[in-house]
Amino acid sequence: MADDPAADVAFHLGVAEASHKLLFAHLISSLLTTLNTHVKDNIAGLFDVGPVSDELLSQHRAIWRAINDRRPAAAREAHIDFVAETRERALARLAYQDGGH
Repeated sequence: MADDPAADVAFHLGVAEASHKLLFAHLISSLLTTLNTHVKDNIAGLFDVGPVSDELLSQHRAIWRAINDRRPAAAREAHIDFVAETRERALARLAYQDGGH
């Protein structure tokens, strides 16, 4: 994913499709262009930071493994952890930027 933000977008589309929720998968597919731009502009830089890159990849793998192994509760928990940690990282970044850095 580090060299190809499109791979991250494809991952998220695959998760949506694996949910077997037609509306959700269609929505994600419709937003793919926007999501791809967002990933390139805002998230791709995170993959340049070793510890962050490793953590993101590990989180994505945990979600994928749970989906692939048909363990929805584990997938849900891995996703909740991912969202919480991503939120904390984003809030820390905003606080740093607001501090004039």
